[in-house]
Amino acid sequence: MVLSPILLTCAKGLGLGLLHALESDHIAAVTTLVTRGHGTRRAAVVGATWGIGHALAIVGLGAILLALGIRMPERVSLLLDGAVIVMLVLLGAQAILRRDQHPANGHQPSTPRTPLRAMAVGLVHGASGTGALALVVMTTLPNRLHGLWYLMLFAFGATVSMMTLTSLLSLPIRAAVTRWNDRSIRALRLAAGTFSLCTAGVLFVETTAAYARTSSPSSAQVTLAASAAHHRPAIAEEEGSVDERLREVIVAHGEAGPWAVAGYRMGEYALHQLDLPHHSFDLEIVHESPAAVQFMCIVDGAAAATGASLGKMNLTHVTVDETRLRTTYRKRSSGQTLVLRPARAFVERFMNLGRRDFAAAGRVVMTLPENEVFAVEAATPEQTPR
Repeated sequence: MVLSPILLTCAKGLGLGLLHALESDHIAAVTTLVTRGHGTRRAAVVGATWGIGHALAIVGLGAILLALGIRMPERVSLLLDGAVIVMLVLLGAQAILRRDQHPANGHQPSTPRTPLRAMAVGLVHGASGTGALALVVMTTLPNRLHGLWYLMLFAFGATVSMMTLTSLLSLPIRAAVTRWNDRSIRALRLAAGTFSLCTAGVLFVETTAAYARTSSPSSAQVTLAASAAHHRPAIAEEEGSVDERLREVIVAHGEAGPWAVAGYRMGEYALHQLDLPHHSFDLEIVHESPAAVQFMCIVDGAAAATGASLGKMNLTHVTVDETRLRTTYRKRSSGQTLVLRPARAFVERFMNLGRRDFAAAGRVVMTLPENEVFAVEAATPEQTPR
């Protein structure tokens, strides 16, 4: 039985959502809440309210990004990551400083503030991840309806997973409350707080490194700007940083190797020349190449740059021999056509490159002048309707 695209989308969103709740920063945050010592049922409520907050952010912000067809600015994403770091520090410090307080047992009423705090934590986590998730949806799914279903099932899966996780985490806490001594309880809280602080430290290093990359141009970009003034202005200045564009290639292709990045560069150039927006149904792409990995990587790169896809029926591959390698971009409404092929210097430099060098080579390709990456084989001007 062949499943419909919408069912496959739902299944994928649900499955990835179930895994998403198990990320280290999520576990670190909710563990500090669960170690307050409430029972298993109360712990499940904590997981559920975390999931509600997480879903509100994911579905709310994600739907806005999908409706507008825009990406969340990278610096905004980094600021939201910073909010996660601050939250983890506060939760970890609180767990350590209050480790001597005896938790409520199953017969004592527990404070309602813990579920509310869990919802706030979920909101922060959801907002932090929405930009990347929406980018995945926009570059891999055929339409906004599929994207919305994906976001909702993703959020639901994360909620179910977190409820299960918090219930399991509550078992040793409950045992400590009813059977163990206060020293064991303090040790559990100290471990949870330390884990939260360590996770915050790792995220801080990663986030500051990402921010540094977006704040200053790389040496390769500076050299390029100085030596290639006769070329068209670098698209990186128009459409985002090198790292942001490389991440788009990774989302679509799995890694940003040189051939996928070359396809991305061609797709960017074609959109600019044809004056088309990302995800335009007015664009048609036909890629002609051998059915071999490095040549086919160009297709994924072009899809990442333009939003074209097999599902939209505006991206096609035709198997030909290597001498006829080329990609044709056509504006359907006007007939304007652009035919691009990898530059000879590019092919000689990056043909059959070892996989361990893919990431470094992909970054190089993203900063090369256009004429060292691809050549314009033919271009048909826009035709004026009679």
